[in-house]
Amino acid sequence: MNVTDFSENVRTLLSQYLAPGLVGVRGSIAKGTFDEWSDVDIEAGVQRPLDNSLFSGLEELLHRAHGPALVRYDPDYRNMTTAQHVRFSFYELPVFWRVDLLITSKLDTGRKYPDPFPHWAVGSSALMNVIWALKYHLRGRGDEADRYLKAACEKIGHEPMRFGRDTSALILSKLEYREDVDAVLLSKTRQSVAEAA
Repeated sequence: MNVTDFSENVRTLLSQYLAPGLVGVRGSIAKGTFDEWSDVDIEAGVQRPLDNSLFSGLEELLHRAHGPALVRYDPDYRNMTTAQHVRFSFYELPVFWRVDLLITSKLDTGRKYPDPFPHWAVGSSALMNVIWALKYHLRGRGDEADRYLKAACEKIGHEPMRFGRDTSALILSKLEYREDVDAVLLSKTRQSVAEAA
């Protein structure tokens, strides 16, 4: 399976689950500028409230199709009751193929789901920065690779460093001792960094 097959599978699943709704791809896949390291950006408009029933069913659907995942709800949408941005990083797929789903509804529940809204783990956020640094390194974009690795360093209080195999491995070793890092994704990222060297 390649990233386009994966994105089409997710889009089809979401179209079936969220109907009636409008589900489409956005970002690099929509523009045709994607590569094997692209994530999957999807947007959906629905005619149902963004509540526990919708999202618990959504998570179950995607887990059944693609296995377990780290699921994170974007804090930028914490105060919006008609919009949600949720990210799925599947353990059994390449670390780059994160699903970023932006979903909106005109039916306002007046409450935010999840409630209480989950904490945005600094360690897992820094890990995502390392993954994105590796992605841009593989694309030959050293400037962006450096920027993302420096962001990871700043999040965990480490002096900023440029991207490289050794510097990435160092930050990953620091993340290993944190309790707010997804251990499966950390291991997969370490393997990806080693394979890319």
